[in-house]
Amino acid sequence: MGSGWGSLLFLLENKYPSCRIDGFEISPVPYFISKTISTLFFKNIAIKRKNFYKIPLHPYSLVICYLYPGAMISLKEKFEKELEENTYVVSHTFRIPGWQPVSTTYADDLYHTPIYVYKISKS
Repeated sequence: MGSGWGSLLFLLENKYPSCRIDGFEISPVPYFISKTISTLFFKNIAIKRKNFYKIPLHPYSLVICYLYPGAMISLKEKFEKELEENTYVVSHTFRIPGWQPVSTTYADDLYHTPIYVYKISKS
């Protein structure tokens, strides 16, 4: 969600070449560049210029976010309504308010950035 320049999508396809990966980016310049690179060099990535608030999330088994805290608040309700049981949500840097991560790891970067992993439970 908010795939930006596509760098994470490209890494994911290299690591999981049999998986379908969809990226959503509304900003025209990052969209154009990532779409061009993905079309030329990657076969399982689809980058779409769409507002991720308006796309249905139920088809996805994994959602990855690197968004500001306000977006995480807005997405929380969308996740709860649309994501299926056992879907994973991975959030870089920012927690989903009120949710308890199943795990938290830290990036090997200057800031030791937290990566939160959540699993949807409907019970």
